[in-house]
Amino acid sequence: MTTREHDVDWLLVSFPVTAGIAAVILAIMINALATPRKADPREPPLLKPTIPFVGHAIGFIRHQARYHYTLQRTSQQPIVTLPMLTGKLYAIWEPTLISAGLKNRHLSTKPQMEAVISPLFKVSKPTAKLMKGGLSDYLTDRIMFHALPASFAKETQQKFIDAALSEISKYFVALSSGASRQQEIVPNVWLFIRDVVAKATTPPLYGKDHDPFTHDPTLEQSFWDFNESLLALSIDILSNIFARAGNIGREKMAKAIAPYYHAHLEDHPSASALIRNRAKELRNAGVPVDDIARFEALLPFAAMINTVPTLFWFFAHVFTRPDLVQQLRKEIETGILSRTGSKAKLVISAAVLQEKTPLLWSCYKETLRLTIHQAVTRTVMQDTTITSAATGQTYFLQKGSVVQMSIGVAHNLPEFWGKDSEEFKADRFVGLTKSEGKALKAAHQPYGGGLHLCPGRHFALAEMMAVMTTLIVGFEVESLDGRAWRGPERGTASIVDAATKPKNEGKGFGAQIRSREGWEDVTWEYCF
Repeated sequence: MTTREHDVDWLLVSFPVTAGIAAVILAIMINALATPRKADPREPPLLKPTIPFVGHAIGFIRHQARYHYTLQRTSQQPIVTLPMLTGKLYAIWEPTLISAGLKNRHLSTKPQMEAVISPLFKVSKPTAKLMKGGLSDYLTDRIMFHALPASFAKETQQKFIDAALSEISKYFVALSSGASRQQEIVPNVWLFIRDVVAKATTPPLYGKDHDPFTHDPTLEQSFWDFNESLLALSIDILSNIFARAGNIGREKMAKAIAPYYHAHLEDHPSASALIRNRAKELRNAGVPVDDIARFEALLPFAAMINTVPTLFWFFAHVFTRPDLVQQLRKEIETGILSRTGSKAKLVISAAVLQEKTPLLWSCYKETLRLTIHQAVTRTVMQDTTITSAATGQTYFLQKGSVVQMSIGVAHNLPEFWGKDSEEFKADRFVGLTKSEGKALKAAHQPYGGGLHLCPGRHFALAEMMAVMTTLIVGFEVESLDGRAWRGPERGTASIVDAATKPKNEGKGFGAQIRSREGWEDVTWEYCF
């Protein structure tokens, strides 16, 4: 039975048979009227839902981002028009069309941002009013085109990366010191990865001596509670009941962060340029300090929300394959590692990794391919067109419609990735011809593209490679019981997240970690 047939059952199974028959007859009648009256023949082909008006909405509610996979496999189209209640949604799956959409200036996130600002952040009424009165557009422009470019300028970003890598080095020195005497038991790898990334990220972000997360380690859990409730909090229907943990987490984070901004600690020399530049724009726009704290409660989200699950799956894909670990260890030791006594140095810049450790680089890209499921959502601000570079076909997109570009589907298309597109293949990106590499590059877009290329992608790469290369070279990593690994299950591909998390926070997937013989008490240095 197809997923869409299951959707029908889900709604009708508790009804009497006669009601079900009546519903089917009514559905046939209504479905004939469900096609938008003002459809333009240049628009993408229409894909009607099984249940008129609400069928696709139900599909997204039940299956979230994975619903795109079902629709693409059912339709075998590069792009379709989905009738959604009284409007329409364009679903884009073909990689070159996604690239065209990401570059199109008439597709914008502003309507989505304006809709969620007040319910998601719970800012004061005066600030919410200012946002609706045009401040949102102004701030979006100032932050996107002024604060972020300044924050991610080469020298500024390098300083941020170096500070994070220093924290990772300290983490592994401490781990090695303990593991040299006995095994470090990690009951839950997901929580272990979360902790490593948080400790590497928040001190450089806020400044080592003033980091709210360092002062109150429980904020890490509050952050993840907030994250898990983003969709419910954005809708804001009985969120005190249905998103209680997220609601509490949001309030706790805002309360903990507010004193930081009241004291103007973003101007301290140890604070990151990102914190400083964003706060400057918010202050200049007249946003009250307590509301700045509410807006900025999600700033760690940008730095950690995709890195943590991607690093988790990177860990899982590699260490559950002992033969692969040995291959990677040899490649790292001969390619990017130098050691003098108790000091080890790893060169982890992208260019060096691609040249010296092609298998490791392939594992990284393959992990991104399987982990990033993002459905990038935009609104068509004025009538526009996008053209497929693969076929030359041009499609008309109507003003006021919503667009979702499923990077997850593009990452799994068999015509690009082969019949094993849903499997982890460590060497998928090794030894490609120029034409093969070009084709896969078009289909591999984990960090977005065009106007929306992730500015923090280098920071994420540095953190992930520092952690993985150190664990591979300096430690022995085994399953909790020392037997064959049992890999973690994938969780729901949330429509509001970009990266798939493990099911049930990775419960049951643990590890034991100890220093490799001869690598006890080593200090680590990273060159990015």
